[in-house]
Amino acid sequence: MKKYIVLILSLFFLTACTSGKTQSLEEFWKDTDIKKVDEIVIQDGTSGGSLTITEQDQMDDLLSQIKDIEFTPKKNQEEVKGWSYAVTLFDGKKSFKFFTDKIGKTYYDSTPEILPIIEKYYHDHLPRASY
Repeated sequence: MKKYIVLILSLFFLTACTSGKTQSLEEFWKDTDIKKVDEIVIQDGTSGGSLTITEQDQMDDLLSQIKDIEFTPKKNQEEVKGWSYAVTLFDGKKSFKFFTDKIGKTYYDSTPEILPIIEKYYHDHLPRASY
């Protein structure tokens, strides 16, 4: 009987570590009470650079590209060092931050893959230096 209790508790704690369900990115940010995005910040984990977007048409463009991407928890939840891009959505003083492979404390696979979308958007919208 003790073995069953230990097994059940182990499964419970393993399940509690991840949300265990696939969700769209839009569902994640709405779960954090983000209703209307009024600013987006994309941070490049490689260079340390960042891009702030406040133009509504640019925000709408990016959000339309990523809102329906499905995030499925990875089986392997071992911590990874470093990150490619972080994105923060702001609604007034509220914010929702995610990484291209991590939301909260859970690592995810995304379908379609979000990394190339964020990377392209970031590089396409960086201000160009004028010489």
